[in-house]
Amino acid sequence: MAATLAPTARAPAVLQWCGALPSIEQQAVLWIDDHVIARKLNMTDEPTFHESSGTVRFWVLVGEEHVGASVGRETLHYRYHPTGRDDTPLSTFADHVQEIHEAVRRRVAGGSVEPVMLRDADLRALPAAP
Repeated sequence: MAATLAPTARAPAVLQWCGALPSIEQQAVLWIDDHVIARKLNMTDEPTFHESSGTVRFWVLVGEEHVGASVGRETLHYRYHPTGRDDTPLSTFADHVQEIHEAVRRRVAGGSVEPVMLRDADLRALPAAP
């Protein structure tokens, strides 16, 4: 069964796929459109865990703009609780929210565009200041 998505301000091109899952890029555009609409409807800005993609999705204030971002369950686990067996993505995110938000800000400052998808390297421990 084919799916067609109408163009929006964030996704000017029509995305189409037949039977297969959309690409990572298409998923990112769809996710941002959903969240922009939700924000306009005054829905929560709380981080959420998206089971299908295995990511925590959240917003970060960068300058005067809110930037959509995500981080994977595995990235959170291996960075913060590599030997743990009972950690949950949202609680791990909440415990390290400042560091995660700073990683998003570094990525945006480096030229990344929304949505920012944090990777393992983005959350590596930074060297201590001398």
